[in-house]
Amino acid sequence: MYKAFFVFLVIMLLIPIHIHAKEDNIVEVYDIEHDKIISTLPVNTSILSITEMYLENINDIYKKFKPMPQKGKLVRVPLEQSISLTNDWVQTSVSEVIFIIPSNDSPLLLIFDKNNTPYFFTFDKSIDHLLEELDLEGKS
Repeated sequence: MYKAFFVFLVIMLLIPIHIHAKEDNIVEVYDIEHDKIISTLPVNTSILSITEMYLENINDIYKKFKPMPQKGKLVRVPLEQSISLTNDWVQTSVSEVIFIIPSNDSPLLLIFDKNNTPYFFTFDKSIDHLLEELDLEGKS
């Protein structure tokens, strides 16, 4: 019995296990209407600085009932290092930002706090800076 267990254990230790780590340095652009990722690109310093600019220009929390549009894009930007965000609504560390870019409304920011509570914010800068950097101009 012990011999069989020992052989099983040795065999299990010899089998290579491949774990695929999630690519956390990739910006993903998701088309809401078509329900698929339409573009991916590596995070760069320009995208990170633009994302930080939007975080600094949050002007309100989203107050409508349904923040997710039927048509438009979502842009997920993972941050290389967490950013501290403190405003009237939240005090947390942000590790990724999701831009919600509706076809026919103002864009929003979605962040999650330490407890994975979602927060939807409006901001007072044009989304064009991000769209240009992601080569999505006129595609929203």
